[in-house]
Amino acid sequence: MKLGLLIIFFLTLPTAAYFDENAKNVNVTWHQPAKYTDVRGTNESKARFQKRVFNQLEKHIVKLAASLPKDIQLDMTITDVNLAGDVQFNFSMNREIRIVKSIYWPKIAFDFKITQSDKLLDQGSVVIKDMSFMHRGGLLRSSSDSFKYDKRLLTNWFNNELQQKVTNFGKINSAVMSE
Repeated sequence: MKLGLLIIFFLTLPTAAYFDENAKNVNVTWHQPAKYTDVRGTNESKARFQKRVFNQLEKHIVKLAASLPKDIQLDMTITDVNLAGDVQFNFSMNREIRIVKSIYWPKIAFDFKITQSDKLLDQGSVVIKDMSFMHRGGLLRSSSDSFKYDKRLLTNWFNNELQQKVTNFGKINSAVMSE
């Protein structure tokens, strides 16, 4: 038993160090999670499922933010989460299950602020959703990642919006400095 716990501890240690190192330039706040549209689990307590969802999404945000320049600070306040799928009671299984269909698309709403050395680069409120999440390539339907569609929303925003904002500011800043 003790050996098993030690093995688990040492296997998760590199992940924790990676998370701590890259989390320095990211701050994620979960604002009024009790009011979120859909963060319901099926076979675990609401608090435990919510903690697992928030932990996985936050780790994903930190991983994405690792590609930002080290002097960029990203503050995100998540204001709503609607996970892909819908929780419904399954009579044949006699329990609730999450049904993932194209009519139950993922949506995440948040406020963000991007700063560089305490200088405000951009801020705003964003609602990201993907009504065609089941019809996009790139994700295996058999993937074991429970929140793959929700993480893809964040990945797309980081790659298409946030990176562009940071790059544009860097170009403008370079042009001003060279004049």
